[in-house]
Amino acid sequence: INTPSVQLELPMDRPLRVVVDKLKSMGPHIFLEASMKGDLTIRLDHDGASLACFYHNLQPRWEEPDDNDEPTITINSSCILKVDGTKLAQCLQWQQSHIATSSCLIAMVHNEMLVLHVMLHPEQFGFFTYYLPVYCLTEEDLQ
Repeated sequence: INTPSVQLELPMDRPLRVVVDKLKSMGPHIFLEASMKGDLTIRLDHDGASLACFYHNLQPRWEEPDDNDEPTITINSSCILKVDGTKLAQCLQWQQSHIATSSCLIAMVHNEMLVLHVMLHPEQFGFFTYYLPVYCLTEEDLQ
């Protein structure tokens, strides 16, 4: 697995599942745009219309660099992914259940995958991780 371009901690008080459910009913593909500045945009482009939901002030997660390595993620790192809306909603199913979670990390690897890593509460109990494939972005998708 390549190093993620962006790693953000998702808000526990504002579930993404509700937004993703609404968007997936309008079109099959959802775009996720994120930056290490703490911004996440969930967007749908379909039939000449564009809908977006914005999350700001999310907590970025920084990797510990090795002594000799340059940091691979900077404050200016960003990533755009195109995912299947139904699969993303399935990965977020835990947000509507009564599972006690302490944190959720979203990691985005450009044109490769979306990773959701959910820590259960208490932390000693465990975690689960989703690996979601993405569609390769074209120039048309980026406009």
